[in-house]
Amino acid sequence: MPRKKSFSVNVCRTIAMVGTMQLCTDVAAQSSVTIGGSLDQGFIYTNNYGGSSRVGAVSNARWPSYLYFSGKEELSSDLQAVFGISTTFRLSDGGFVEDGSLGGLTYVGLHSKSFGKIEMGRLLDPSINLLFNLPAFNNVLAFTPGDADRAGGEYFNSSISYTTPKFGGWEAYTLYSPGNKNGAQIASSPAGRVASIGANYAGPSMMANVLWTSTNGAYITPTLFGMKTFLGQPVVPFAPIRVESRNTLGAGASYFLSPAITLKGGISKVEYKLAGTSSSMFNKAATVVYQISTPTSLTMGFSRSNMGASRYDTLSLFLDYAFSKRTDIYIGAYGQKTRGSNVTATLFTQMPSSSDKQFAVNFGIRTQF
Repeated sequence: MPRKKSFSVNVCRTIAMVGTMQLCTDVAAQSSVTIGGSLDQGFIYTNNYGGSSRVGAVSNARWPSYLYFSGKEELSSDLQAVFGISTTFRLSDGGFVEDGSLGGLTYVGLHSKSFGKIEMGRLLDPSINLLFNLPAFNNVLAFTPGDADRAGGEYFNSSISYTTPKFGGWEAYTLYSPGNKNGAQIASSPAGRVASIGANYAGPSMMANVLWTSTNGAYITPTLFGMKTFLGQPVVPFAPIRVESRNTLGAGASYFLSPAITLKGGISKVEYKLAGTSSSMFNKAATVVYQISTPTSLTMGFSRSNMGASRYDTLSLFLDYAFSKRTDIYIGAYGQKTRGSNVTATLFTQMPSSSDKQFAVNFGIRTQF
């Protein structure tokens, strides 16, 4: 987790960053603001990137590069007002990840130990709870094809969520968004409503989660799946398709077998419907994390995804060395083999291969603050 810098704000202070931001709080209230973030940059070799090999710079392979501000105000002994503002960007060219907008989490809410948490704004898709039980929790190239289950930490605009207090290690949550019929054709702004419900468990020896999310009017980019046709329609490279509905059911768990070994497993089913046609992607993944030494860990993952007659098998190896709690270097190797005439191998974030195989190696540096 990022190391955070917190400070009390009892009078107006000025922070110089790009422009001048003034943070003011009531002297009678206990308030704090946290500034943090992460920077991730590396290079990647792909053996078949749209038909030829490629070496290039890559940002955000290990973890998103982002800057965030979060804050809270103690309204009573059991109630806090909270907010969060973040932006994600690429170190390779300094650009924002999503169309020049903040492109991150933006919310305001109330948190109570007794009654739970309510938040409103641009919120994370609850599918991110699946991420920490999948091989991709270390590197995006190990995601399910096209990040179909959206475990990669995507967002829903105009959302409201509620999370219960914890009971015996469990907490439940729900999220709703009315959608945006006139919005841009992007994944975070579906044309129809979003409804989600789920639960998370955290205990001394294991963690687990289960969720269901239904999205109407979702936008899908089938090129990221390496598909030639999708729901009976020919695929135009990188053109989004609006489906009538996308329904996701997922579950996962991690078991801390010993101080050195963690076992992880996850499953999901993602169903798409359009014009009376439906198709589902079934994903299964298993991961072993071996803590070789205090600073060094090795993550070994395998996943299998099926969609109709198409199949994806993805193997990943990820070696990480931590110089400190904030800074690490990493190297990863990823291979995918597909079966079926409608699909070519496509590791997430890469151009589709011209064959049924694709292999990539990347290395990089991440620092958190």
